[in-house]
Amino acid sequence: MPRLLLDPAFILPVFLLPILHATPTLDALFPAGGRIGQHVEVTAVGEFQSWPVEAWTDHPDLIIEPTEKKGRFRFALAKGAEPRPALVRLLDANGSSAAKPFVLSTTSEIREAEPNDHRTKAQDLNATLDPKHDLILNGILKKGDTDFLRI
Repeated sequence: MPRLLLDPAFILPVFLLPILHATPTLDALFPAGGRIGQHVEVTAVGEFQSWPVEAWTDHPDLIIEPTEKKGRFRFALAKGAEPRPALVRLLDANGSSAAKPFVLSTTSEIREAEPNDHRTKAQDLNATLDPKHDLILNGILKKGDTDFLRI
């Protein structure tokens, strides 16, 4: 019976294929939403072996373009867009990431400003920024994180 011999030079590259050709991973988008009619610079939290990667969304009025800086995108939210969550995926020649939500809203949105981990460093929120609407504060809450806000 013939024996099948495997050359170690062939085996090693086969095991490295998942490492060398990993698909993009998308863990989160920050901020996770934006106001309709505006442009938002969004940080994609995840792993990207190549850059730029492409972006896909199920929302017809959301245009996503990568910037020169790895992990950063420019989201253009068209005027008159339907306010709703959109699904966003990142993809390259090796495949696609899992989808993450990005919310298109009619509400004023601002980003959390660090440091704000003590009452003396509390972030000021202008509650009268848009008296017709509520205010959304986008932030990232990490394990052990404490945030102070002054309204």
